[in-house]
Amino acid sequence: MEMREKLTEMREMDLQVSNTLDTLEENVKAFFKKCQQPNCKKEWREEQFKKIKE
Repeated sequence: MEMREKLTEMREMDLQVSNTLDTLEENVKAFFKKCQQPNCKKEWREEQFKKIKE
């Protein structure tokens, strides 16, 4: 029974990591898309970049 619990825990952790990576990827895509716009301010870019790095 302990093995089953460990495997379930590992699957849950894997899913959590996968979801986090998906969210990060979406944030990065949105960031670069917004940065391509001519009205994008340098301060905003730097602030968003720091948020993504965290």
